[in-house]
Amino acid sequence: MMLRRFALASVLLIASSAAPAMAGSAPADIIVGATVINSCTITADPLDFGDYDPLVANKTLDLDVSADVKTTCTSGSTPNISLGRGLNDITGSALVPARRLKSGTTDYLAYNLHSGSVTGPIWGSGGIDPVADDGTEQTTTVFGRVPAGQVGIVVGTYADTVVATVNF
Repeated sequence: MMLRRFALASVLLIASSAAPAMAGSAPADIIVGATVINSCTITADPLDFGDYDPLVANKTLDLDVSADVKTTCTSGSTPNISLGRGLNDITGSALVPARRLKSGTTDYLAYNLHSGSVTGPIWGSGGIDPVADDGTEQTTTVFGRVPAGQVGIVVGTYADTVVATVNF
């Protein structure tokens, strides 16, 4: 019996010493987040009227051209495009500029920019054209018109700069 007790005690001692010590643990949550910001990019192609002939071709016929403005905006940014007045506007109302191309210091050729079509509304300084905000490139066409019948136009190269802005 003594031997039995010794054997049992030996087994218990070996079993208890062979058991690994239990390590403690505690959980912690890592909160992960990000903020998607409003963002847009914009590029504009040149709008080149080419040749204006006030005596023959454009005596009775407007000179019409178009150019593209490309925007890409994050979803949910509700963007729109506005066009500035140009460097040579002097008589336009607050929202409807009277744009002019300029040559030299005193020579001007009237023109304007339109939304939707060349006969659409004049594209003023307000955000007239909304654009999609789905993260893909969107193309918006700007229509330009030099009205026919402008008299006293001096020979030369005429230019203006209009700033296209995407508001979001």
